[in-house]
Amino acid sequence: RDLEWKVKMVTAVASREKAKLQAMLHEKGIKYRSVREALKSTGLSVASSVSSRARGPGSSRSSSGEGEGEAADCLDSEVVHQLQHEIGELQRRMNDQKTTIRSFNNPYQRSPVPPEFADTTTMGMTSNSSNSNGKRDIDSKGTDGSKGTDGNLTAVCIAGALRTFLQAEVQKSFVEMLHHPGYEYFVVTDVPWPKDHESLAIRPIRSWVYGGVQGEIDSGRPGPRMDELSTCPNRTCNSHRYLYPAIAPRLKECYREIQREEGRRGIRYLTVFKIRPDHIVTRRIGPLGPTIAYAHPAKTVHIYDDQMALARREDAAVIFLAPTVAYTSCADYSQWQLACGELMVPRDRFERCITDLEEPCEPMRLIVPFSNAERVLALPWHPRQWAPGHRGPTTAGDWCLKRPLYTVDDQMSPCREESGCMAC
Repeated sequence: RDLEWKVKMVTAVASREKAKLQAMLHEKGIKYRSVREALKSTGLSVASSVSSRARGPGSSRSSSGEGEGEAADCLDSEVVHQLQHEIGELQRRMNDQKTTIRSFNNPYQRSPVPPEFADTTTMGMTSNSSNSNGKRDIDSKGTDGSKGTDGNLTAVCIAGALRTFLQAEVQKSFVEMLHHPGYEYFVVTDVPWPKDHESLAIRPIRSWVYGGVQGEIDSGRPGPRMDELSTCPNRTCNSHRYLYPAIAPRLKECYREIQREEGRRGIRYLTVFKIRPDHIVTRRIGPLGPTIAYAHPAKTVHIYDDQMALARREDAAVIFLAPTVAYTSCADYSQWQLACGELMVPRDRFERCITDLEEPCEPMRLIVPFSNAERVLALPWHPRQWAPGHRGPTTAGDWCLKRPLYTVDDQMSPCREESGCMAC
């Protein structure tokens, strides 16, 4: 009931803000149309009036008469430009409000998972089992444990828009290149359990949650004039905040589902891993816990941009909950320095973030200053590289993204469901 009340309140506030923005946009539109009509009466357009400022007052007069030049000189083109900018800003804010309303009107729900996909048999060895070297497996606290916890279980969070997840090539890569005994899957996406679930090859799927923003997120993406600069306080930046609805709420739902499964079965996962539904793994990856997560001290997390993240279970909140703050906050120099480390050298990287919206490093690294993590390391894998004009990859790699579109000469073209149709 408390959640429903919060949703209603947020929706009501967003709706009121939307109505206010619509009224402001209507007022600006009237002013803009009146200016346009005034120009039209003299045979001019808004664009020609604005450009006349750049050409100079003398060059605006044509040989056919002085009427156009006089109209352009009398009309302050800066006013027209300002109106255009304000209308664009209002439309951007309107899109943000639509995204907010759409998110809260579509809360996350849990789809029933058929029994054959949610087999409760633990695929990994328990903490009382021995590994191939005769040594006891460690439990979730890093000891040899004797409480019967499923010590080497890994919770794999598959979070993001479903996209190409159900394609045979993607499923095959999850099963043959990524999966190991003890991996259990939690899917958080934009659509309910698929009717054509026969194509699903991964097991076991412990949870399938859907809701939130559906499809692609474009609202708020920095435009050519970089309107997003005005939305952060002076000397701070983070232009990737528009991605919040597509990333942070889904990761939070993953965390909730992992906790729910642990409580239901009385277990605790050893390792947590986040990956996108449209990833294709092209090289066999070893067990994530012993080879990466537990090869480094606690409070160390491993990421690749916002696409993949790996941590010990005790640090799960860093990769699942801290992005809620990282993707809603503007960061100053000291925070970016904590996030990026050596990547912040030289300092002009931060200056470019202020002036050109070029982040010093992946914004996901902001989970460090906004959590108890001590450092972020890059996952030791490399994506396949593509070059404009090439249908195939130019270099080998460990993984790539299977998209419905591919890039040829900087143009997006339809991508058939075929082997190798990927982009990084």
